[in-house]
Amino acid sequence: MAQEVPVRISIPNDQNLTLHRYRAVSVGADGKVVKPDDPLDFVIGILDMDVRAGGTASVQVGGVAPTMAGGVFSAGDPITIDAQSRAVRAVSGNRGFGIALESAAGAGEIVAVLLTPVGIV
Repeated sequence: MAQEVPVRISIPNDQNLTLHRYRAVSVGADGKVVKPDDPLDFVIGILDMDVRAGGTASVQVGGVAPTMAGGVFSAGDPITIDAQSRAVRAVSGNRGFGIALESAAGAGEIVAVLLTPVGIV
């Protein structure tokens, strides 16, 4: 896996995210962490630790992030999210949030993703 110093921010959280580590997150209108579930949602980064409701979420927003795959994709593919906030290959019309630096053989695999605002693919 590619190595570098990650960029992280802390965001208030009202949701139970104890099983959400290495998945994508967004920020809601209230300024708190939300789980995105649509390939058009804006992703701000990857949750890098489990957090209970009422805690503070640590979110990696820059650099190379370990990210949970939601399916098969190849290194170099643009990445978006599935309904469980996992990384999947972006297709035409999706909003990408990164570039895969490693291939994923299937759902649940942890792979390196370069976090970068890809925009609409």
